Amino acid sequence: MKKYQNPEDRKCTFVCVLTGILENGEKLVARGESKGYVAKEHGTLGGLTYIPIFIPEGFEKPMSDIEDKTLEEMHNHRELAVRIMLQKLKEKKLI
Repeated sequence: MKKYQNPEDRKCTFVCVLTGILENGEKLVARGESKGYVAKEHGTLGGLTYIPIFIPEGFEKPMSDIEDKTLEEMHNHRELAVRIMLQKLKEKKLI
């Protein structure tokens, strides 16, 4: 990655797709994405393997150095997918 100094060349996206199949065979699909780019230098090590090197869009530091609450609200692809799935289940009056 050293040869890719421009953030545009270091873009990446983390994706989480959840799928549920209802008793009647209907599929519910929820997709959450977190876009950003690969950092030139890692942040605080620990936790999930990618968070020290992933800088979400709108930030200038790796996920590992951003407050947890901020990430959950804005840049967590898993959390986004779960929220979408829960909304779909509520619309179907299943929860």
